[in-house]
Amino acid sequence: MKKRLICLGLVVIFSVVGLYSAIHLAEIHYKKPHHQLMLIDTLPFMEKWYPRDQVESAVKSLEVLADVNTINPFDNPDFDPYAAAMNAPAATEKFVPQESCDISEAISCTKVDDSDYSKIAGLAVSAYGIIGYILLIGLVIIHAARRISRSDVFVFMLWVGAWLGILFSIYLTVVEAFFIKSFCPYCLVSAAVMLGIFICMIAGFGFEPLRMFLRGEIFPTSLFIKKKQS
Repeated sequence: MKKRLICLGLVVIFSVVGLYSAIHLAEIHYKKPHHQLMLIDTLPFMEKWYPRDQVESAVKSLEVLADVNTINPFDNPDFDPYAAAMNAPAATEKFVPQESCDISEAISCTKVDDSDYSKIAGLAVSAYGIIGYILLIGLVIIHAARRISRSDVFVFMLWVGAWLGILFSIYLTVVEAFFIKSFCPYCLVSAAVMLGIFICMIAGFGFEPLRMFLRGEIFPTSLFIKKKQS
């Protein structure tokens, strides 16, 4: 019992750290007008915090600024492309950090956040992280309040959440490594947090939640699996 309480306490601590990381990433994501526009398109009630007319105006302003900064040298009748090619210095890309978590090209939360993998179904990945960590903390609190030593439906949900979380973290890490080719520091913290939660659930409960679920001792399987009479 004591071992399990310690493991659950660690799950709460890890979840708080993960929640902080997810909230910070969400702030970075939704400070950008085009992400705000996608948010209110997905969840219209968010217009209360992000007025559509202001967001659309900000998006258009950024598009105009991008057009102004794009100069086509061929519009100049005196432009000599051969001379320009011969005299132009070698172009070098310079990494420009935008956030405190932008360290280099290989470690940049902005580069990861600007990729197509930073959102799922119109919502930032960090938004799902916020919801997930809050749910984990809530499940621990409810289970602890019941003061029972064996697994129950709340522990089973925690156990399933730990498995889903670690698998999703592995997926995101693989995407960052092989597709985006850049790592987000806060994403790595979240992955480490999920690994800690997973280890705690396995160390504290093993596969007991799954066995009890399959035997019908945990709702909802207890509704249709008949228990053996002693």
